[in-house]
Amino acid sequence: MDLHITIIGAGVVGLAIAAELSKKHENIFVFEKNSGFGQETSSRNSEVIHSGIYYPQNSLKTELCSVGNRLLYDWCDSYRVPYQKIGKFIIAINEEDCENLQLLFNNGIKNNIPGLKLVTSEEFTEIEPKIKAKKAIFSETTGIVDSHSLMASFEAYASNNGATFAYNHQINNISKIKGGYNLKILSGNETFFYTSEIVINAAGLMADKIAALPGINPDEADYQLSYAKGHYFRLKPGMSNLAEHLIYPVPQKNWIYREVSNSVLIYIICPIIFWIILMSRELRRNLLNQFIVMLPLLNLMTFRKTKWEYGQNCRKKAKVSEISLSMKNQIKVSPAFGI
Repeated sequence: MDLHITIIGAGVVGLAIAAELSKKHENIFVFEKNSGFGQETSSRNSEVIHSGIYYPQNSLKTELCSVGNRLLYDWCDSYRVPYQKIGKFIIAINEEDCENLQLLFNNGIKNNIPGLKLVTSEEFTEIEPKIKAKKAIFSETTGIVDSHSLMASFEAYASNNGATFAYNHQINNISKIKGGYNLKILSGNETFFYTSEIVINAAGLMADKIAALPGINPDEADYQLSYAKGHYFRLKPGMSNLAEHLIYPVPQKNWIYREVSNSVLIYIICPIIFWIILMSRELRRNLLNQFIVMLPLLNLMTFRKTKWEYGQNCRKKAKVSEISLSMKNQIKVSPAFGI
């Protein structure tokens, strides 16, 4: 075989796999269709290090998130990756929210998530005076990380251990052969063929299509992807003192959520996330209004709205437009925020 291990995709998952496997294995190749690492989903997120409070008890996702939380902080300390362990408040603003908040807290306790604490309205106001809440959960282990530096550290570690990264190389076909796989790879006008004992699919939004190349049926194998779409609004740096911690409302049934946070670059970022299968034109028109409802003083600001659109291959393309708000009567203020 030409290669021992082939990793398809140089997002944060593919890079982390390469770093870990390079400790014990040689002849590792990482193929990435873009010109560098992390140019898709891995660089389009809020960079939050989650605790695992939301996920079902005894699920694999809970285990990976909880253990991964600790391992990620350890890695950042060891390889000087910038992060801030600032903690997160999940807030309730009405009685129904309080009931959901208690259920969420109970779920976190069952999941053995460390550093969870119920906070009263008075305690919360002392910590975050610009935000109102009837009750809150504080998650001590939640933080934010510089995702680019994290990915760069994984790449450097794997490279130093002998792994090879081939950018601008796209997997075109995979066929099963005795003892491994035959790979057809395109790079510009050139075509290459390699054999590999092991192939690891870390292709992100293209993972289902890569899985189908050697004959796996994504539906039968339960490999279907559920695409989520995010809208981010970035405020002026001068408003970065709105909150000292990550602020999340307690999740609702439709799981559309808004988040207020300080990023590593000291901007406040507020994503509105929803599953694409539930998206409608009406929902799309209401996204800006939902954002306005969550923030005070927007009549004094100009902020950016970044909208991600999906092409035929579900690749993300950014369109950035400036939105200015100057009329106070255009602003609706949520009960969660005071002026």
